[in-house]
Amino acid sequence: MTWLVSPPEDTGWRLDPGVVVARLRERWPEAAIREVTQPSRRHVSHEWTVSMPHGRLDGRFFPRHSGLHLDGHLEDAVTFAVWYRSLAPDDQVVWFNDDAYTMHVDVRPGATEDDLLAAVEGAAG
Repeated sequence: MTWLVSPPEDTGWRLDPGVVVARLRERWPEAAIREVTQPSRRHVSHEWTVSMPHGRLDGRFFPRHSGLHLDGHLEDAVTFAVWYRSLAPDDQVVWFNDDAYTMHVDVRPGATEDDLLAAVEGAAG
C-alpha cells in the first residue's frame, strides 16, 4: 500500500534533504539510501529501502513540500511517519494519508505509533 506523509499545504517549512538522510541513517543504519539525480525525477531528492517488522518499506523524499511517499505495510509506514514527525517543529501540521486521499489524519507532536494507528483505523471507518 502507498502512504503519504507531508504538510497538508505549503506552509513555507522545508526540511533539508541532508537532515532527512542523516537522521534516517541514525535511526535505520541498515537502510539502503540513494540520491536521485535524474532530471526527469527532479522533485525527488532521495529514495530508500528499510527492512521493517512487516517487510520492506520503500520511501521517497520530496524536498519542495517536505513530503514522503512510502510503499509498504500500514504499521511500518506508521512507525516511519511517527519518526518523521519528530523532525518537524511542533507547530507544523503533518498529515498521514493514503495515496487516494480517501482519509487523512494529523500526526501530532509526541504521537506514538499506537496513537497514529488508532487514528488511521478510525478514519478508515
